[in-house]
Amino acid sequence: MAAHKRPLILPPMYFAAVGVAMVLAKKFLTLFTLLEPPVSYLGALVLVGGLAIVIAGVVLFRKASTGLVPFDKATTVVTSGIFGHTRNPMYLGMTVSLTGVAIITGDLSAFLLLPVFPLIMHYRFILPEEQFMEQSLGRPYLEYRKRVRRWL
Repeated sequence: MAAHKRPLILPPMYFAAVGVAMVLAKKFLTLFTLLEPPVSYLGALVLVGGLAIVIAGVVLFRKASTGLVPFDKATTVVTSGIFGHTRNPMYLGMTVSLTGVAIITGDLSAFLLLPVFPLIMHYRFILPEEQFMEQSLGRPYLEYRKRVRRWL
């Protein structure tokens, strides 16, 4: 089994960096206003909805007493709740929240930055984590992977 090192930069740090970049892009690199208040205020609902998805995933991981940090020891495959709909609810929730930030800013520059986060999560975390989970948990994980999609 290949050893996986704990990454120095964790997903919440990428989430924060992309969120800050979106706000700064709106302030210093306004390209084209797509949404204006009051419509842009709906982004707050999207942001909070994304955070609710993240929290739901974290709570289920804690209840299962399994590793929350990428590449920490995995003890079980969590399949209940939100994990019955997506294998990566925390990454999905952070992406939804960043969509909310983009809506709040209302500017094209923020929407152009939006794909950065899920792309980093996909290549830096999800693909290696899938390999790690397969090695760590074997058949139960493979069966889960067949039933539940990666994102939605």
